[in-house]
Amino acid sequence: MTAEQRNPEVRTAEQTQAAKRRAVLVFSVLGLLAVGTVLLMAYLRGKPVIEISSEEFYYERYPELKVSSTGPWPKFELSPTSIDFGQVFEGEQLSRGVTLSNRGEAPLLVRLGSTRCDCELKGLPEDPIPPGKSVELTVAWRPQPSSEMFVKSIELLSNDPQAREASISIEGKSLPLFVQYPKGEWPVELIRDDQPTEYIGLILSPAKEDFEILSIDTGDAPLTVETRPTSPETNIRLAQGRPGMELVLKVRPEMPVGDFRYPVKVLTNIPGPRRLNTGEPGDPETLITLQVVGRRRGPFKLAGPGWFADRSLMTLGTFDSQVGTKRKFLLFCEDAGVADLEVLAIETGSGAVQFSAKKDAGFKGKGTKWDLLVEFPAGSPAETHQDPQTIPVRVRTNHPRAPDLEFQLDFTAI
Repeated sequence: MTAEQRNPEVRTAEQTQAAKRRAVLVFSVLGLLAVGTVLLMAYLRGKPVIEISSEEFYYERYPELKVSSTGPWPKFELSPTSIDFGQVFEGEQLSRGVTLSNRGEAPLLVRLGSTRCDCELKGLPEDPIPPGKSVELTVAWRPQPSSEMFVKSIELLSNDPQAREASISIEGKSLPLFVQYPKGEWPVELIRDDQPTEYIGLILSPAKEDFEILSIDTGDAPLTVETRPTSPETNIRLAQGRPGMELVLKVRPEMPVGDFRYPVKVLTNIPGPRRLNTGEPGDPETLITLQVVGRRRGPFKLAGPGWFADRSLMTLGTFDSQVGTKRKFLLFCEDAGVADLEVLAIETGSGAVQFSAKKDAGFKGKGTKWDLLVEFPAGSPAETHQDPQTIPVRVRTNHPRAPDLEFQLDFTAI
């Protein structure tokens, strides 16, 4: 005989507990189904499930916008509620009028909420608007350059219980006055010694159908600039189909050795930003200053393991100062027009490192070749010269146009 058969009271208590657990489970499932049904109905109706009032959030800042509980009430009306400025150019300021009316029975008070655009709302009154009256507002927009359509808004808060929050939608497309390619500096590299080096850049104007370059001033830079129209394909791709100009820079061979930066001033017939469709006084034309930059490496070139031409850096690596190290590099001058070309001296910022140059009298190539020998003598004191504490080296020559070759040396002698 089981325990339940011997004691019926035990069986009855266990059955009661099981029934309670089943009831709790059933009611929990029914509760979840009810909540899910409410959420689904709210979603299908397009309404929020939980209404969170913004009354305290917005109107603590503007207590005067409290709504009367008994009436009468104002009625907020805005026309239009959206503005499409179309295509607007950088620096151009356009404005549109908006009418704000009170069609209710009590004074209408309106305050400015958040603004999510490069725009300004002018004319919003501090005082209430009487019933039946209207005021004219102005939306002014001076966009930042962009190439994409966008929609922004200006938010308004009122004491109309049916229009506590309203907004003015702003649409438009912002375009630059001109497109410059490349956008930043105009780099010129690998300048030739025997003829001018050409570099081509672009200037286009989406704002002007009759775009022109009026003048170009290169100052005392050893370069000239020629212009020619851009292709129709380039115009469509970069300037809404409007015309542009190619600038062909020709850097003359007499460009000095070393880094250079020359401003080139290009005067165009693009109207100044304040004169574009506004009638305001301002510059009649736009002056574009291009920065032509580069590095003239000169006729001298180094080669060998441990030479990095892109950084003008020679490295000896890491070695034992008690053993020392020796390296050989090759120094070339491709300019064959200089007779009796010689290396006059090699100056360094390190007392331990020794340089010497030996001309290769049997060199059959174009120009002149030297073996450039670098030695850190064994037993010299330990030194470390790494970026930014590299050692400057200057090779002095009798070349009339490139008397010096400069580079940096690094090494670690432990």
